[in-house]
Amino acid sequence: MYCAKCGKQNKVGASFCEYCGEKFNVNFHHKKMNRDSKIILIICGVCFIGIVSVCLFMFLKGKNDFQFSELYLEKSDYDSVYLKGKIKNNSNKNCSVATIYYEYGNGAVMEEDFVMISDLNKGEIRKLDELTFIDEDEDVENYRVKVKEVSCLEFSD
Repeated sequence: MYCAKCGKQNKVGASFCEYCGEKFNVNFHHKKMNRDSKIILIICGVCFIGIVSVCLFMFLKGKNDFQFSELYLEKSDYDSVYLKGKIKNNSNKNCSVATIYYEYGNGAVMEEDFVMISDLNKGEIRKLDELTFIDEDEDVENYRVKVKEVSCLEFSD
């Protein structure tokens, strides 16, 4: 802490300057710290609320409306490639057509594709065995599959 009168450095929290005897306004220093602390606390609170809001939005936006298990690609005897596994419709919708957009590849290089399935009702678990658009010359045996998005078209009567 520096003295405003003589400019020399004193101990932090001192009431008087050791060199010239000038009285320090200690209350001013504490008020400034309290004001700064409040500002920092408000900024931290706003950031925390923002992070929680983003997390809730991501959770509630429907990312978990469809659950997948045991996804893999398999080449048939006729060299066609099929997406295999299971899908569960956790949404509150009966899908007349569900389009599954997914990535596939060896990890270093990932490609994108989609398959469409019909009449997937809410709560239904279905075994997938869907023909893909993947080139039959690709060696898909060790490929990984990752679902990116599912869109659900509902048709009402």
